Amino acid sequence: MLRTSSLLTILFLSTTCFTIPTKADTHPEQSVEKVVEFVSIKDEPVKIVSISSTTAKIENRKSFIADETWMDGLSVRVKNISDQAVVGISLFLCGTTSDGERFATYLKYGAVEDEYGFDETNSLPSSEPEVEPSSEVELELDKRHYEAFLKTKKALSKQEVVNFKIQLSLVQLKDGRYWKAGVYFRAPGEEAF
Repeated sequence: MLRTSSLLTILFLSTTCFTIPTKADTHPEQSVEKVVEFVSIKDEPVKIVSISSTTAKIENRKSFIADETWMDGLSVRVKNISDQAVVGISLFLCGTTSDGERFATYLKYGAVEDEYGFDETNSLPSSEPEVEPSSEVELELDKRHYEAFLKTKKALSKQEVVNFKIQLSLVQLKDGRYWKAGVYFRAPGEEAF
């Protein structure tokens, strides 16, 4: 017969040496408190209505607990508050880690110009419908931008991104104007009016 102390020793060794990995064991990111803020700029033709994720409930300026996978499936609902149809929208999402490092990505709808010039991924006319005045549309963070954000963040910082700001970057209107940083322009390179 086994003595009670021998039985406890065997039980202890079997649970410490042969544990089954859990999600926490296989996924190094921990769930931490995060905050997303919708930033508004004067005279925006489009406003952010809501943000959603497949893994977290998100409200403007309210903290939530999640790991970095909360951005997988991220979408932002916007409303056209201008008097013109919108043919392209770009939103800028910037995250800051607890040690001050910043990482950014974009969410796009329609054929829009990239911040650094022409975006070849949107070089063909968009098949997405125009966003009529007072209408709403969802912008989704595509897998390519999501994975690039995580890859860059992991290469440069061990800290988790905790504070996020999302703002309108560029809006292209059907009448040929576009809006950027609070100013309307006629076409890329032309003066503001």
